[in-house]
Amino acid sequence: MTLGRRLRGIREARKIPQNKVADDLNISNQVLSNYERDVRDPNTFILKQLAEYYNVSTDYLLGFTDNPTPLNDKDLEFLSAIKDPNLRIWWEELPHTETEKLKALKEIWEAFEKEDDPNLKTWWEELPHTDIEKLKTLIEIWQVLERKDE
Repeated sequence: MTLGRRLRGIREARKIPQNKVADDLNISNQVLSNYERDVRDPNTFILKQLAEYYNVSTDYLLGFTDNPTPLNDKDLEFLSAIKDPNLRIWWEELPHTETEKLKALKEIWEAFEKEDDPNLKTWWEELPHTDIEKLKTLIEIWQVLERKDE
C-alpha cells in the first residue's frame, strides 16, 4: 500500500475531514491532497507530524510494517536485547518453561526494574549468557525466598 493510500485510509477511517488535518498540521488542503493522491511525498518533518497526528509509526505510513502502533522505548530496548544470540536461544526456550516458573521470572524482572543498584543491573545483563538449568535454579530459589517472606 502506498503512503498516500495509508494517509487517506487512516483519515477516512477516523472520519476526519481533510481540511481539518491540513489546518491542524498547518499545511494547505491542496498539499495534503497531493500527499493522499501520491502526487507528492511529504518531507521528513511533515511525515513525522503526520505519524504523530494519527498516532502511528512512520514505518507504518511508509509501508515497512502493517502494525500501526509506534514502538515505545521499552519495546525498542527489548528488540535490541533479543539481537544477542545467547539471549535469543534463551528466549526461544521460554515457551517450554512451566507457567509458575515464567511468573517467577517475570517477578524477578519487575524487582530488577525497580532497583537502581548497578551490581544488580550488571548481573541482570549477564543473565542471558547463563544456561537454562542455572536459570531454573534461580527461579526455584526466588520462589523459596518468596515463601519465607509470607
